Amino acid sequence: METIQYKNKSINFENDLKLGVEQIDEQHLTLFRLTRSVSQLLDKSPSQHEIDVCTLELEAYVQEHLGFEETLMSKNGYPGFQSHKQLHDDFTKTARELRSKISNSGSNDFKQAASEVFETLLNWLVEHIMDVDQKAKDYMIPRDFGVQPRPPRINATKNVVVELSGEQKVSGFIKNIGPESLLLTLSSSIPQWLSEGVNVKLHLLPLGDDGEINCSITRTYPERNVVVSLDKKLDINQIAKLING
Repeated sequence: METIQYKNKSINFENDLKLGVEQIDEQHLTLFRLTRSVSQLLDKSPSQHEIDVCTLELEAYVQEHLGFEETLMSKNGYPGFQSHKQLHDDFTKTARELRSKISNSGSNDFKQAASEVFETLLNWLVEHIMDVDQKAKDYMIPRDFGVQPRPPRINATKNVVVELSGEQKVSGFIKNIGPESLLLTLSSSIPQWLSEGVNVKLHLLPLGDDGEINCSITRTYPERNVVVSLDKKLDINQIAKLING
């Protein structure tokens, strides 16, 4: 039975945190397991990279889950939507700040920073589900809205410099990243050759040993923003590498 220690007692997802809304419960269980994985990692002697990747995965999933919840509550007309969403916004900001603290901490401080992340996530996970989500669960039912969870995405906390190569080359920054696509902001206006459907190759700058990533242009925007679709799905380690440069 999967349990996690919380305030001197064992919390079991099935008995203590299940709401009875299938898709929400599935996502909460994933968050529960990801939080538990941070705890298990801290019991060992993890490297800073292992901690960074683990908390990155958590932050990415938190963002996607909360967005899914908010869409359902909004479409169902939940009267407490604004206050509920504000709690989500506050927590997302805290989670991002804590993960940034891990990335920027010294070799002797990252485990303490990771412990703070774990305690914050655990407190929020248990208290939020047992109290706030419990009150809103009737407004989280998908019904016939056609709302489906998307693959987790994460805001790039650093402006990673990239280069797209096709007929010519153009550089820009990663603004948002997911397992199968990237949102880029180009350094200059979008050239004519960089249009929707065009196949290009993406490089990190400066170029590393990993070379290039095959992708295609999915969408372009007047504000110099470009969405690229990747040929291969990124795993969480590759996402961490892209964000950390």
